[in-house]
Amino acid sequence: MPLLFRLQSPDAQWIKFATSCGPFTTLTAQEAMWGYYPTPILMAMNKKVGLFVNQNGTDVHEFLVDVGAENIQDIGKIYEADDKKKLTLWDNDEANMIKGTDGSLAPPGLQVNSTVTFYVPEICRSTTLYATRKKNTVNLKDVEIIVFTGAPADPTEYLFELRNRIFCQAESGCPPNGLVALEPCLKSQGINMPMYLSQPLFMGADPRISEQFDGLPTPDSDKHETTVHIEPTTGFLLEAFKRIQFNILMRNTDPMFKKMKNGLYFPIGWVEEVSLH
Repeated sequence: MPLLFRLQSPDAQWIKFATSCGPFTTLTAQEAMWGYYPTPILMAMNKKVGLFVNQNGTDVHEFLVDVGAENIQDIGKIYEADDKKKLTLWDNDEANMIKGTDGSLAPPGLQVNSTVTFYVPEICRSTTLYATRKKNTVNLKDVEIIVFTGAPADPTEYLFELRNRIFCQAESGCPPNGLVALEPCLKSQGINMPMYLSQPLFMGADPRISEQFDGLPTPDSDKHETTVHIEPTTGFLLEAFKRIQFNILMRNTDPMFKKMKNGLYFPIGWVEEVSLH
């Protein structure tokens, strides 16, 4: 997997060569997820690098929400997140808005073709899901739910999803279709990492991304698509299958990457989180 850090200081070159950092390293799953020391210097500084470093599964976010007393359609609506009414890390004002619920419930009375919006603090943005079909729950066969997924890919959107253009940044531009830029969110936490999220095996993403790799299996929606299952009458979320792939943007501006294609979104692994009620 590629090294999960970037050196940008004036002394970056001598640090890199003094520590013999190459473009790839071999890690255990535990090291990749919960942190490792890529160089002796960072070890001396007690600075671990990893996908979930400093995270222990504890929810540390606080929300001010509507209880739906005046309008049941507003139930769960977030007004403030961690004492903030809006974010400041995106270039676009709409992108900085905190919209939707925390994902534990949605407005009642949902139907196929409805949409729900969730605020996801881990990616510092709100995201909208779309009702696609009805089915029965996994554990309760007589309970009907509605399946929500991300928006279907639009083949006319050549470079990036127009619906996500509000998340384009002046510094990094627009991510390709099907990818979510995590770098602005990480920077707000003091982490400098060109991380991008996608569905596993780049499902629903611009096909040119996966074409740069040999041997990637064809994604299967039953195994690789993120879906949220909501009981339509109450709006309760009964099931969720969150499948996320982590990708590092590798550029060939550095001599160590000169033989690599520029703008390679290198997949370093994917995870699945399942919630059943």
